[in-house]
Amino acid sequence: TIDSLFPEGEDFLGRARLLYRGLGENVFQEALTTGVFLGLYEYLKPRLMMYTPLESMPILGYIVAGVIADTVGTTMCAPVEIVKKKLQTLSSPNFLTAAQESFSTPEGRQTSLTAWTGMLWRDVPDYAIEIAMYESLQSVLKASSHADPS
Repeated sequence: TIDSLFPEGEDFLGRARLLYRGLGENVFQEALTTGVFLGLYEYLKPRLMMYTPLESMPILGYIVAGVIADTVGTTMCAPVEIVKKKLQTLSSPNFLTAAQESFSTPEGRQTSLTAWTGMLWRDVPDYAIEIAMYESLQSVLKASSHADPS
């Protein structure tokens, strides 16, 4: 039952606090990841199209820009995500302890490196495909809105 997920004797407010543990870190991490990703993607996209052979293959240009942008974004945000997971799984009592456990010991750093690698394998293809689909759909919709209605 759901009661087995909470410590014995925890009241409703205590349970609610446990459920939303790591929320601030999650919001920070998502804002940072999205800001870095979209900012870098929008910077790279026109340059890749203008200065490389990708101009004739826009979908590939979108994917390459997405891969580069998300690799940077995921790398920058991995420490926050690692700490957030420790808080959400109750592995650490607070942010500072979670950060120390994750990055101040050789074992913690190795675990964090493994987690970061998993994040790259999870996020980079997802964001690259997602942005390529978005850009392609946007191009189709723009073209259809400019089409002659007669």
